[in-house]
Amino acid sequence: MINTSIDKEFTQCFDELYNDTIEKNNIKFFCPLIDSNEFEYEFMIKKLLLYAPYYCLSRATLEENLNQHLLLSQLTRDKFREFDKNEGELAEFIGYSFLESDLGAPKIISKMELKTDNNMYFNGADGVHFLKKDCGYQLIFVEAKTYDDLYNGIWNAIDSIDKFKNNSIKDEKDGKLKGIKFEKSLISANITKEVFSKEDEQFIKDILYPKRNGIGPVDTAFSVIILYEPQLDKSLKNLPNLEYREKVHEILKNQIIDQTENIKSLIKKHNLNGHNFYFYIVPMDNLYNTKHAVLKEVLR
Repeated sequence: MINTSIDKEFTQCFDELYNDTIEKNNIKFFCPLIDSNEFEYEFMIKKLLLYAPYYCLSRATLEENLNQHLLLSQLTRDKFREFDKNEGELAEFIGYSFLESDLGAPKIISKMELKTDNNMYFNGADGVHFLKKDCGYQLIFVEAKTYDDLYNGIWNAIDSIDKFKNNSIKDEKDGKLKGIKFEKSLISANITKEVFSKEDEQFIKDILYPKRNGIGPVDTAFSVIILYEPQLDKSLKNLPNLEYREKVHEILKNQIIDQTENIKSLIKKHNLNGHNFYFYIVPMDNLYNTKHAVLKEVLR
């Protein structure tokens, strides 16, 4: 059976400020821990260091090099560097960490290995996971965004999901319109990199292409991961530590509450009401410098 690969402690890197289910869509807002009136990323970096090989590499590569830790570290860094032009890579990595650690949804395939294979990859989902539910399974496609503005991040994520579902993403390499159908065929062609038994291979095929006598009902779901710049007033830094935490937490919580109606209306606008959504939203101060600094620490 395919299981999650990382520990359950990733959410301990954050304060959870918001957790609600709105019309079956789960929205979670995690704020980095605050130390001396600044966001603190040290524990998150430590966790990402541990998770990086599982995020970047296929299960076959991990199994083949299980006891060669230095080699695994090198292979992981190489994969990141091959794809270092992707401005959203940290959001995708954090998204993987939340889905495996918090949601308990194992990845189906390493998208990083597909991304660095120029013969196979197209700009589809940022991750693919599955989740066991009481009534069956969910096949979860991930959309990760890094934006200065929270609303624009949400708007663009849902718009991208709409294009993905309706197979209307233009492939930059061949100009053809692709989406979820092509993504499933890509995964199906690479299953053997991620499973070690015929049973697991058949399980993934049944997740991708459900049948009446298969594993049970399978529904397509989506996870939206957004890193954004919270635009906090710099004068807040002068507050005492406890007051600063309370004030910043209040401001940030209100920012996500203000977006809940937008989320509902955008899902309705794009006719995506039948799908479950899992939102993970994380603010980062000095966003673009911070995300590069975090990745640099992970890869050093």
